[in-house]
Amino acid sequence: MESAGDGDGPIVIADACDNAGGGAGSDSTFILQEILDRGLTGFVAGLFWDPIAVQFAEDVEVGGKLKIRLAGKTGTWAGNPIDADAKVIAVKNDMAQDGLGYSHPIGTAAAFEIEGNIAVASTIRGQVFNPSCFTDLGIDLQSARAIVVKSSQHFYATFAPIASKVLYCDTPAMMTLDPDPNVFTEVARPIWPFDEVTV
Repeated sequence: MESAGDGDGPIVIADACDNAGGGAGSDSTFILQEILDRGLTGFVAGLFWDPIAVQFAEDVEVGGKLKIRLAGKTGTWAGNPIDADAKVIAVKNDMAQDGLGYSHPIGTAAAFEIEGNIAVASTIRGQVFNPSCFTDLGIDLQSARAIVVKSSQHFYATFAPIASKVLYCDTPAMMTLDPDPNVFTEVARPIWPFDEVTV
């Protein structure tokens, strides 16, 4: 699905199927892996819930390089971890982002440069509400080719004004828009929309 943005900046891509607000792990790697496999650059992606990666970033410190295994840790719905050479470009403690009239804690966040792209990980799991979760780490979103946000819709009010276009992406993550009914083995049947339900 596509929606026009209000600005002339980067494309914003909603990783809607990995939205922590809907119960997903917020660490799926499907979109980032595709970016890397295609050799694309200039993308910013987050927030990946990965306290271990953030701890490594704190240990290495800003400017340091490391071999990282990023995200893909909460289960098969998250895809495979990203194994890559990364540079730590920012680390910040006690971060928060505003959204829906509240301040949402992020914890410590770290930004990694991976093959010409930036991935942001945090120690507190949550969806993206506000560009501040990137800009507070010194990331210039206007120079990005595209921004991948782990959110279904609550990002829109703050990102649409800077976006040239907003895209909604379906992936095999936990909140996939095309679920396989055979996966839900513990659900009492019949249940809509998988079955014809009669009263």
